[in-house]
Amino acid sequence: MKRILIFLCIVATVASCKEDIAEPEIENQSDGWLLDPETGWKHVMTIPYEKPATARVGIDQLSAYDMTLIGDEIGILYSANYYLEDKGPVRQFYKVKFKENDSNVGSGTRLDVVGTATRTTFHSQLIPNSLIPVFINFAGTEQIEIINESDSRMGALITNQAKEINYHYTADGNFLAAGLDNTYASHFWNLQYPQTVVNFPDIKSAKDRGSFESTMVLPFKLSDSKYYTVSVGKEGAKTRYQVLKLLPEKDFNIEMNYEIVLQGELAGIPASNLKSPSQSLVTYDVQDDVITFVLADFADINNPQINKLHCYRWNKAMNTFSTLWETDPISLNFSKGIQTNPHAEYKYRENRLTSDGTFYTLFTKAKYDEPAVGTQYTILYTVKAAGVRESGRLEELYDNGVIITTCRYMKGTYYALVYPWDGNIVKKGDAKFHLEVVKLTP
Repeated sequence: MKRILIFLCIVATVASCKEDIAEPEIENQSDGWLLDPETGWKHVMTIPYEKPATARVGIDQLSAYDMTLIGDEIGILYSANYYLEDKGPVRQFYKVKFKENDSNVGSGTRLDVVGTATRTTFHSQLIPNSLIPVFINFAGTEQIEIINESDSRMGALITNQAKEINYHYTADGNFLAAGLDNTYASHFWNLQYPQTVVNFPDIKSAKDRGSFESTMVLPFKLSDSKYYTVSVGKEGAKTRYQVLKLLPEKDFNIEMNYEIVLQGELAGIPASNLKSPSQSLVTYDVQDDVITFVLADFADINNPQINKLHCYRWNKAMNTFSTLWETDPISLNFSKGIQTNPHAEYKYRENRLTSDGTFYTLFTKAKYDEPAVGTQYTILYTVKAAGVRESGRLEELYDNGVIITTCRYMKGTYYALVYPWDGNIVKKGDAKFHLEVVKLTP
């Protein structure tokens, strides 16, 4: 019994001594993050930067391209940029997928696709809701190539001098594109990934139908597995729309190969206030057979400032066309944010819509642009019926050495990617030289 008491006393004494020994201070985890959580942007995940040992020292950069929700996981397409003596500047593409609550994530899967100084710039993205990357290569003015992650050519789109091509991928991997040529027809192209073709199938239809003159065409595939377009155009002084169901089984040269499902006037925007499609079309989206698009209304056709935004929607099930919202005149800063984004490959992916028709874009104002010359900041703009809202403002990040891009609305909030983009301010070897996933807390 004595021995037991003595043992317990010793254990108690040791425990007491442990309490008196000071534990080493644990470094604040946020010290290695690019954004302070007090900004409202909460850290979600860190993805490390990698490059070969043979790459030149001191030439390091990251680039982000796309982010999407895959079930309960997040998928990201990005590149590690560096310089190889035998190839010059290289963009090595990676893809990665992770669950938000994971404590850490390793490097992404390295892809065979490599961008170099001698190769045409890709438009790089993930097929929505998947970890399948696709690369769109604009090879000259009249040809678009689809390239897969193994660096194999899937097919070519010969544009027939079509201008202002609008394109997107569906969640099942169908590439859709549409545009108008200089003569007599609008064109609709599609490719079902991973199908390989020499040239994309081209469905033509009459550009002008009666007194209606098309100025832009938006392509869609709906739940009935049929292809549709929404055309915006002019009829005299009015801005009008037509929803077409395409009939590819009919020969364009012999008979009418489309059906006009619905047509009418686009209220609120005079035809004279529309610029070219690349300027007037802000973004478009289709979810559950509901097509939504936003047009910019330029009160002064020779001025780059947008006057108003108009959001329209076609619901296939009810076959109704409506105006969801329109803004009051908007600021010069917001106008520039819609039209230009130096870190976005394709504006329709950075100007985006949520399922309820809320428009959003994450815009970084350049340091020496009007207004507020000499300052730089990033703002998340959102627009719905209640008006324009600014949130998530970040002042200049690391003397313009770090940027935040690729904003996506997922799981009820806004996510984005933050990374050093020039390697001069935050350098390789710094604890902060990596790609971060962040989200905007309410």
